[in-house]
Amino acid sequence: MPTIRLASLLIWFVPPLLTGLWAVLLGQDANWDLRNYHYYNAYAFLTGRGDFDVAPGQVASYYNPLLHIPLYYAINSLPPIVVGFLVGAIQGLNFPLLYLVARRVIHLPTPTWTSVSALAIAALGMTGAGFRSEVGASFGDNFVSILVLASMLIVVTVTVRPTASLGRALAFAGVLVGCAVGLKQPSAIYAVGLCGALLLRDRAFKDNVIAAFVFGCGVLLGMAVTNGFWMWELWQRYGSPLFPYFNQFFQSPWATLGDYRDVRFLPNNLVDALLFPFYFVLAPSRMTEIWFLDFRVPLLYVGLIGLGLTWLWRRAHGVIVTSDERTASAARYILAAIAISFLAWLKMFAIHRYLIGVELLAPLGLWLVFERLWRNWRGVVFSFLMLAMVLLATTRTSLWGRVAFEDDYFGVTIPTVPQPAQSLVLMAGFDPMAYLIPFFPPELRFLRIHSWFTGPSDHPNGFDRLMQSVVKNHDGPVYGLFRSYERGAAEPAFAAYGYAIDDVRCQEMRPHIADENGKPTPEPFLFCLMTPLPAPTSTPP
Repeated sequence: MPTIRLASLLIWFVPPLLTGLWAVLLGQDANWDLRNYHYYNAYAFLTGRGDFDVAPGQVASYYNPLLHIPLYYAINSLPPIVVGFLVGAIQGLNFPLLYLVARRVIHLPTPTWTSVSALAIAALGMTGAGFRSEVGASFGDNFVSILVLASMLIVVTVTVRPTASLGRALAFAGVLVGCAVGLKQPSAIYAVGLCGALLLRDRAFKDNVIAAFVFGCGVLLGMAVTNGFWMWELWQRYGSPLFPYFNQFFQSPWATLGDYRDVRFLPNNLVDALLFPFYFVLAPSRMTEIWFLDFRVPLLYVGLIGLGLTWLWRRAHGVIVTSDERTASAARYILAAIAISFLAWLKMFAIHRYLIGVELLAPLGLWLVFERLWRNWRGVVFSFLMLAMVLLATTRTSLWGRVAFEDDYFGVTIPTVPQPAQSLVLMAGFDPMAYLIPFFPPELRFLRIHSWFTGPSDHPNGFDRLMQSVVKNHDGPVYGLFRSYERGAAEPAFAAYGYAIDDVRCQEMRPHIADENGKPTPEPFLFCLMTPLPAPTSTPP
């Protein structure tokens, strides 16, 4: 008994320790989104700058800041290497949850074989390209996956071991997924998958509908817990609880009419969608900006097709295969949840890193497919061993921007601003730079006059009109902030607001986090005092 307790403790503590060390070895996180909005959004929310600065993080300025508030405090109070370790350690909590889910649905002749197999499944789940690219990074995909796996664990547990409190268990499982959706909206694919799979259980249709309804109510409650405050904030400010997304329905005057979704990676047609799982190895650029190679999703796709054909053949030939009813029901639930989540992902995003939850579960899904194909535990173990060898040998990934650890997380040196309370900063270009704002004097206001979200045009949105009014009525110093390589885009934007760059009064900023491959970047930020352009004169008739 003490040995079992020790093993249970090790499952929870050793993997986080290892992923924490893994994160340290990969280097400090310096990803684009961290520099664009992860750090700034938490700062803006905690200091009440929501109505002061204007869109410094572009569209992402209006994302729920809750997920990144702990990171903000950690960066401000801990050495960068400790921050990296802690982020990686938290992400390591996916391992024990994966192990427990696997432990519920696989049963080999001895407890030792079962435990070792479950450990192997969990370990293989943690080696996917998406997960590896985000170890120690701030995206949050392999953080919200912890809530998704915990939710699945509850549903699988009550399926294998029915309880009188089934309704409460399903509601709580829904709350966990709902919390994940509230923290990061792309997690909605897992709410769809885990809820939809309840409708496909081997139960009476009425019971399945009730179970899905209870789970769905839990999802809504969870969303309210982690995102209700922010949806209300957006509604009060901009007339849309999902601002700026789906503005074709909410029609907020602060944004143009459109859904604002990133549709770059969506399939072009049905044939493209059917072939999409193979792009994980044939054309990874179809779903992400960084290169990777990972066979687990295409292999699971082929395996599920093979399982479906096998089921049809057995049914046609009257072959009856017996198995433990409860375990089989839980296995069907897992496979259905994976498949539905993938289909929701394919329809809504098709962005690789949003699929990390499916990636984590893919080795377990393949084990369950093998069980239903071979019906012999030795064949299953051998097949999985071959699978593990293939995946470990072939899976490759790039990283989302890393720099060497130093004493300061960002390494920002602030330029001189003699009159911050009377000054205004115009930000231009597409490079992420909102993370610089917390280091300036708090009374200095920043306006993102040019970005993916705002910019001089014939059809200005509400923020463009607001910024035009602010600049027009401002009578103090005006500065420009932009990355030097984007000067060609910044100058016309400044000119549209009536200003030109004063090259003599530009100060360079070279943050450590903007280094390239550990070397100082040759493209610094420029913080320049602006010169008013002469007012246009009319030609007399």
